[in-house]
Amino acid sequence: MFRKIGHNVLAIVLVQAINFIVPLVALPHIARALDVHKFGVYVVLLSYANYVLMVSDFSFNVNGPLLVAESKRDGQLRQLAIDTTALKSMLLIPALLVFAISAYLIADQNWLYVLLSGMIPITTTFTPRWIMYSVGQIYVFAGLSAVSKGLWILLVYLLVQAPDDVGILLAITALTQLLLCVLCIVLVWNESEGGSPPTLSRICAIFQNDFKQFAASIATSSLKDLGVVALSVSSSAVQVSLYALADRVRFALLGVVAPVSQSLFLVTARHKLSGGVQQRIRGLVNMAVTIGAAMCGVAVFLFSEELVALLGGGAFAHSAPLLRIVAFAPTFTALTSVLGVNTLLAEGFAAEYASAQLTCAGLAGPVLLLLVLLFGATGAALGVLLAEIIGVLVLGRACQKSGVIAKAFSLRGK
Repeated sequence: MFRKIGHNVLAIVLVQAINFIVPLVALPHIARALDVHKFGVYVVLLSYANYVLMVSDFSFNVNGPLLVAESKRDGQLRQLAIDTTALKSMLLIPALLVFAISAYLIADQNWLYVLLSGMIPITTTFTPRWIMYSVGQIYVFAGLSAVSKGLWILLVYLLVQAPDDVGILLAITALTQLLLCVLCIVLVWNESEGGSPPTLSRICAIFQNDFKQFAASIATSSLKDLGVVALSVSSSAVQVSLYALADRVRFALLGVVAPVSQSLFLVTARHKLSGGVQQRIRGLVNMAVTIGAAMCGVAVFLFSEELVALLGGGAFAHSAPLLRIVAFAPTFTALTSVLGVNTLLAEGFAAEYASAQLTCAGLAGPVLLLLVLLFGATGAALGVLLAEIIGVLVLGRACQKSGVIAKAFSLRGK
């Protein structure tokens, strides 16, 4: 079992390294080429685009492995891909309309920026990454991601040279994601046979079955970019840029948490029908990911000034205090993954997990917004950290009420 988890961890580490580390490598060039103001516009557009993706991705990033396991067993994998793509399309249209209006108001009223940034969530939505993860094609996806991101970073260094190149940067991001999307669709289509056009009844069945998890996923995921979005409304582009640089490092740190937690849940989903994953393995893996995230957070805290100087230069010097605050957020993100996905959801308490997520968002969202209004970028950093802490407390309480709190880190049992 350790070998299976390790196999998945290595593959997802590659994917996360590509998705988190490669953009971080390009960050010094992007920050210096765009200047502080345009860098803020670029980051805000990406944050707004992420909200579109939260809606259109439904809850498949959470329960996708379970759906794939059942569909593959029944020989309906292609049908699942067809039906979920249709549902995503229906969710994508209204989300894009709201995005277009909002993005236009904050993107220097530039419709080209809006159009190009809108293509990013569209191409990402239709990339069936969660299906490829779940059918054992993680290494293939990692290879395709490497090609896409390799082309992206090459074009960024060649073509993005001045503040007015924001449009070029957005176009490069959308086109390289489109390349990945097309390649993945071809592979998933060939993974199974059959399939018929989507029907409204099947689409509604998927939507109805997972609506609560869908609402919960949107509620909690919205907190990830809420700091940037709130700053874009209440503060200057410079304040957004200072916070965004620190926040990019936080996202990179999530590369420590995501591979292990996702791998454990993937293995759990695949083996659910045959007894699941041994408890001592789950406990050990959960401990490892939490300790690893904490160690990385300490390192970032100690070397925050050096990291800011490397990534953004002197213009972003005031990002260092913000980075010292958000450095510890991924540690609590690890704990929420352990208590939520890898304990509550893995033990079959999907409704309790969704309720806990909604409670987290209801408590943490107003706190974060209030802190942004009162303290600007510093408030955003504090709000993100407090949101993760609230998540740990709420999910811990949910695990306790469900009688599974001991399974989060226990090394005993089968």
